[in-house]
Amino acid sequence: MKEEARSALLAKNLGILRDLDRDLWDMISAVGPGPDYQVFPSRSGAPTLKIGESTMHSSYDPEEESERWVEHHLSQWDGFSTPLVFGVGLGYHVSALARRLDSAFLVVEPDPAVFRLALELIDLSGLIGKASFLIARRERDIGRLPRGPVFLMPHHSTVNLNRDLYVKMEMRVRLSERYTILVAGPIYGGSLPVARYVVSALDRLGYEVEFADCSRFGEALQAVDEFTSDNSHRGKLREILTGFASEAIMARVVECKPDLVFALAQAPLTGGVLSRLRSNGIPTAFWFVEDFRSMGYWREVAPFYDYFFTIQDGEFFEALKDLGVKNHHYLPMAASPDIHRPMKLKEDEVDEFSSDLSFVGAGYYNRRRFFSHLVDLDMKIWGNEWVGIPSLAPFIQRQGARISTHDTVRIFNASKINMNLHSSKQHEGVNPYGDFLNPRTFEIAACGGFQLVDRRSHLSRFFDIGEEIVCFESLDEARNKIGHYLEHAEEREEIAARARKRVVKEHTYEKRMEEAMSFLVERGFEGSPSVPGRSMLKDLIKEAGVDTELGAYLARFKGRRSLTLTDIVDDIGMGKGGLSRSEAIFLMMSEFMQKKA
Repeated sequence: MKEEARSALLAKNLGILRDLDRDLWDMISAVGPGPDYQVFPSRSGAPTLKIGESTMHSSYDPEEESERWVEHHLSQWDGFSTPLVFGVGLGYHVSALARRLDSAFLVVEPDPAVFRLALELIDLSGLIGKASFLIARRERDIGRLPRGPVFLMPHHSTVNLNRDLYVKMEMRVRLSERYTILVAGPIYGGSLPVARYVVSALDRLGYEVEFADCSRFGEALQAVDEFTSDNSHRGKLREILTGFASEAIMARVVECKPDLVFALAQAPLTGGVLSRLRSNGIPTAFWFVEDFRSMGYWREVAPFYDYFFTIQDGEFFEALKDLGVKNHHYLPMAASPDIHRPMKLKEDEVDEFSSDLSFVGAGYYNRRRFFSHLVDLDMKIWGNEWVGIPSLAPFIQRQGARISTHDTVRIFNASKINMNLHSSKQHEGVNPYGDFLNPRTFEIAACGGFQLVDRRSHLSRFFDIGEEIVCFESLDEARNKIGHYLEHAEEREEIAARARKRVVKEHTYEKRMEEAMSFLVERGFEGSPSVPGRSMLKDLIKEAGVDTELGAYLARFKGRRSLTLTDIVDDIGMGKGGLSRSEAIFLMMSEFMQKKA
């Protein structure tokens, strides 16, 4: 093709692209061809492309080859999910696909120079208006893809040149599946709010989330101590109540038919229930958000789970390997910026919550010893289990009551310095062997609060020490830094602002859940398609026929991965007006099933 004709074709294609996607037009207009890109005529006369040693299209007839490519992929397409083509090449196959499809589709191209060549050599005017394009040169660009059911159509020459990126694309497509996840929370304890943050994060990531909230059994568990002082009876009652809560979770599993049960530390799931889940093909994951050295029950529960997440690695990983636990992964704590955020406090809130120095948490041994040496400061201590230290009594707020998340956020905002001393039952102050970071480390930062945290071996993995966070190793060092930062408010605020920026960008529960789900997919997780009573939506639509009345009705649930009769009946109940024939049939089926039951 002559240069004048190529320039004219490029101008035509770019003109259409500019009206539809100005950002992409800016990018493509600024690139030139690569040094080893060879354009030459095929035997049919249509231009083809060679990059290095790879030929991107047939050297004989690229148009005929593309028709075969389209035929192959459309024969496997369910007619429901969104086609996603990996690789533009010179546009032959995507143009052929556009001619066959009535609906829009996605095209991902790793090399903008290849896309420019396609615009220069082939008339893509019929394609540009129908397809959405994404230039994805790196893994992070793939994250811009929309979520939802996707059917991947690889252009194999592009895959061969970008194998690693394509593997990441495959994983991203699998992660876009709208899995149903049941989160099992504890009856009480520090991981209970974490369970709620996990539920919110998974929901924002697009998954169908059910929460088995076991905190409703908390009063019953606390009442055990009121019924008897005999430890053997207490143990037996707690065992019975834990078994009851575990069976309640199993009942929720039967009801919502999840692809995954994700349990938080202390969740009341017994080995018997976990074995039943495994025998029914339902994968399970556990996030152990506790110190493995002080909370040793992980030895009993870890082998029952398919995936095991931890907030410590190294020595812990070796111990898990010795137990035969293979699918373990380091997953540190985080913050939830929609909850842990800067706030403008009311005057009465400032009066109640503000102080030069504050601490929120339980009165562990090391904290009692440590804070008893700071009684000369303007200090407020919030939380329970502080009774018995007379010198600290004037500083304990609300008579040692537990503090809600709502008020904790206000304390973090109101305090000039938030002390963050990790717990220990045997040290006088700072645990010199401490490694993991508690949730408070991320939550204070997300609130825009300034904190002094005891030095932990994992700390530098998450923050730039001195720039984003300040730590101490002894009581004397803590006192010196308290004095310094009380006198230097501007420095304090600058450090806090940098810490907040880091947490919001990298250390949120959404980031952690993305990482957790990526790990599952890497290890072969594909959900539970065989759960009784649940069907894959794409299979239902394919069986009904995309163009049938039933297929059209089922298509309204697009975005879901699976569907049950209960889901359909619930949706019908939310509708208005007369029933369609399909809706009437489903209601009759539901009524029949209820009578049969």
